[in-house]
This record gives sequence, structure tokens and C-alpha cells, in this order.
Amino acid sequence: MKRAVFCVLVVACMVPLIWIAIDIIQQQRVRAQRDAVRKDLKQLMIAMCQYHDDHGSFPPAYVNGPNGDRWHSWRVLILPYIDPQMAAGYRYDEPWNSPHNSRLAESVPAVFQSENASPGPAATSYFAVIGQNTLWPAWQSLSFRDITDGTSNTLAIVEDRRSDICWLEPRDLRIDEFVHSFYADTTLNDGAGRTAAFADESVSFLGRGLARATLNGLLTPQWSSNTFHNAIWPEELQPILPDQRLYAPRNSATLAFTDIHASALETMTPERNHLWCASFQLAWDRHSLQFGDHEITSALDASPCDPTSLSPDATFNAVTNATQAEDQDLLAEIRTRFPDVEPSVHALRGGSNIRLRLYSLLRKQMPFETKLDCFAGALNFGRSKLPVNSFGIDPETDRENLNGFTRQIEILDDRGNDNCIIRLTTSGQQQDQIILAMVPPADSLLNTWENIEERIGSPNPAHARPSLDLYETLRIPIIDFSLKHHFDDLEGLVTSGQPRYVIDLAFMEIRLRLDKTGADLMSAGEAGIIGEFGEPEFDPDRSRNFTFNKPFFVALKEPQAKQPYFLAWIANDELLEPYDQ
Repeated sequence: MKRAVFCVLVVACMVPLIWIAIDIIQQQRVRAQRDAVRKDLKQLMIAMCQYHDDHGSFPPAYVNGPNGDRWHSWRVLILPYIDPQMAAGYRYDEPWNSPHNSRLAESVPAVFQSENASPGPAATSYFAVIGQNTLWPAWQSLSFRDITDGTSNTLAIVEDRRSDICWLEPRDLRIDEFVHSFYADTTLNDGAGRTAAFADESVSFLGRGLARATLNGLLTPQWSSNTFHNAIWPEELQPILPDQRLYAPRNSATLAFTDIHASALETMTPERNHLWCASFQLAWDRHSLQFGDHEITSALDASPCDPTSLSPDATFNAVTNATQAEDQDLLAEIRTRFPDVEPSVHALRGGSNIRLRLYSLLRKQMPFETKLDCFAGALNFGRSKLPVNSFGIDPETDRENLNGFTRQIEILDDRGNDNCIIRLTTSGQQQDQIILAMVPPADSLLNTWENIEERIGSPNPAHARPSLDLYETLRIPIIDFSLKHHFDDLEGLVTSGQPRYVIDLAFMEIRLRLDKTGADLMSAGEAGIIGEFGEPEFDPDRSRNFTFNKPFFVALKEPQAKQPYFLAWIANDELLEPYDQ
């Protein structure tokens, strides 16, 4: 009996030791795998630099043949510096998949293929990241002098062991593909990240905790400037959600029927457009001054933005004394965090009297996993029936994609074709939600949202079909605006106590595009302070047509957030993309 007890105790003591040993072995295996990848990338970068010495530039991502098709990859362009004998047997006057060149496919040089894992015998593990502002602008090539951000800050080659792309094939990763897979893919390196080589020949492991803005900055050798020039960018290389859609803002005073609100509690009228974004509220929340009993300041103080409603990667907040040195530091920090955004920090009218600058920036990119379609004809919107462009699901053309669409579209409440609430789920890092609602408006954006939330929690009992059926339509106007706005009712307000402070500037910039690819949002809020311091009949079995051709509500929020970060009431066509015939 004692011997049995002794054996049980010995086994009990050994089990944790076995698990520790297994963990140590796994860690050693991961380190060995990463070391092997580092050696491959280092060798590839040496070959890249040798090519640069001979040709005056790095190789292009690919070379086009006489017929305009892609013929050769950068991998075969550096082949003479890796395997001269194989390079001598490759015919550069034929495409990569010619009968002669195809025979080399499964003779892949070891340096192009990670020893850890590859889907096929001819697949490569290492790729260029192609984009109009990356080191690999399609068939055009860059040199060291073009890398103005510094070679140690510019990614050259990245690892992707999951791809099945043949090493000979002139195909790599679009920038949006790489960024999305970097954060969404948990199958590589135990979900920890990716190994990459830099233009200075250094190799580093990039963890998945890397801020998205930092990764974007590493991918661009000239910050946000284009490296692709004087040609038409190939259609097949267009990113799913192109940044260039966010154009320079215009003054909101040019819009006759649109109001921009500092607080979501401000009064709204159904006949006008109304916009609110959390960026100015985030800036306002960072001061503790009292401005007396004003309607607008009371609304701002009563509706602070819940900090848990936004991912830290999506926002930047700062409080400075508005000195020239601090403003320069502020601009530099914004560019580091959000390299795809050109920030604007305003020179306040108070000049040297400025004592406090409050600044917040909000950046969101929300692509759809499955792109929706643009409708060919115009959508006649609102009472005026003005023609605008639209996107969504047309059952006449999109039947084969319906399964992909339904994964990202949910009917939350349905009380008729012109009284519904729909949720679109995006595939960005936070998988943000776009909620569209044709509902009766309340007296403010926030109260309208609260009514929508109540309906989502207690939908119409007859609503039993959360998915679109085969012959049902979803049609949404393309929202597209870029505005800058002064909150005139805030500027000039004075604190109620002593010493006295004056709001010299209250400003917000907001840009949004919602189309078939998803949503792209950038908003910055800034404040400068001077001083011393009834139900219709409803048929649940009808064939539904969700066409947003009348005023509707828009909310953007993160899935687990307590409140949205963007609210809008779209009542007229001023914020919609005009129909282009």
C-alpha cells in the first residue's frame, strides 16, 4: 500500500516537470525556426543589395513581358546572386510559366522556402509587400536614395509560410492583404507575429502587438508619399480599402443643410443632416475647467466618451502648452502613430497667449470581408429624389456571392421595408460594426441611438429572418464627405471662475467614406484655450427590399463597446456621392 502511494506521489511530481520540459522544447523549436527564417531573409537581402550595386536600384516586384503580362518575379531577378547555375538555366526571354521555365518550379532554392512549413514543393515563404507607397511599387523600382524614412525603418521582405504562391510566379502580397493577415492570422509563429527583413539588411521579428500605425509606417519608405509615379496603377493590385479615398476637407459652411455637433446630445431636426464623432468629445474630456451654464458646454460635460469604447490603436490624445516645440513633437507623434494621415494642428488665433491645447485623433479602417456591389443605376434619395450612387446586394447579379454577404449582414429588426435596422460587420482589426437604421428620429443623435438600441434588444416579435434571402435587395447610398468645422457657439466662451480662461478655438475635422469595400474614417478634434491657464401593418413573410432611399441613421461602434464613436442622421444628399452616369 505504501509503495503504491509512493508511486502516485512520484508520478504527481513528475507530471509538472514533463510539462515544463515540453514547453522548453517547444520554445527551443520556435527559436530554431525563427533563426532559420532570419538566415534566409539575411541571405535574400544580401542578394538584393548586390543587385542594387550592379543595377543602381533594387529589383522591381515584377517585370512585364512584351505583351504586358507579368513575366518575372523579383525572386528570379536576384537568382544570379543566389544560384548562378540555376539562373543560367532560366530563360528571361520567356514568361515564368513557359514550358522551359516551369521545369525549374520544384527545384526551388532553399533560401526562398522556409524549412518550417510550406503548402507545396514549389511554394515560396518570402514576399514583397506591393503598394503605391511601399518599397515595391509594382514594376517600378526604388533605390537607397528613395528611402527617405531611413533603411532601418523600411520593410523589404516579409515571411508568410501559409501561401501557396510558386517561387517563380511574379505575384506577392498587396499591402492591405499583408496588414490584414498580420493581425488576423493566428496560424503563423504560434500567432505571435511575423519575421521581416529591412532595407538595411537587418532582420527582426514583428509581434502582433505592434501598433497598426507603426506597421504602416515601416511599410512606407517615404512616410505617406507615393513611390509609384507617372502610370496607371494596375487594377488587380488595388487595395480593398484604398486610403486615397479620404481627400482634403472643405469648410462645413459650404453645406446648407448639414449640422456638425460637438455633443451627441445637441438638438437635431429631421430635415437636416447631423454628424457627431467622438474625436472632439475625447479632446474636451481632457480638461477640468468650468464654463458656466451654457447649453453646449453642459451637453459636452453630460456626455463624456467612455474610454473603453475605442481601441487604443484607433485613437491619439494629447494635452500640450501649445509651444512651437510641443506642437512639432505633437505632429511627429501623430505621424508615427498614423502614417497614412496628414495631421493638421491649427495655429490658434490667440497667438502667444495660448496656454492649453487639447487634441484627439480617431482613425478607423473597416473593410468588408466580401466586397459588395455597386448598382449601375441611380438611387433617387429623399424627398427631392436626387440621384446618388449606391452599393449593396442586387439579387439579379449577386446570387453566387450570397453566402459571403450573409456572413457580414444581419437584419436586427424589421418592421417593413422603410422601417428596419441592419448591421454590417467588417473584417478590420476590431471587426467594427456599421449599423444602418431607417427609423423615426428622436430629438438628438444620442437619443435616436438609444431608441435603436432598445429595438435591437427587443425586436419586432414578427421579425424572424435575420439573414437576407436569395431574392431580397439591400441598397445603401455611398456616403462620402470630408469636412472641417468650427464650433462657433463654443469659441469665445469664458470660464465662470477665477482666473478666467477663454476658448479661442473649437474645431473638428471629419472624413468618412462608406461604399462597397467598407468604411474609412478619420476625425480630429482640437480645442485651444487662452488665459492664465404607432406600427403599420406588417407581413413577416414578404420578399423584403431594404433600400435606403429615405432619411436614415448611421452608427459606427466596436463590437463590445458601450457606445458608438460615430453617429449620423442622413436626411439629404449633401453627404452622399452624386450619381455618375
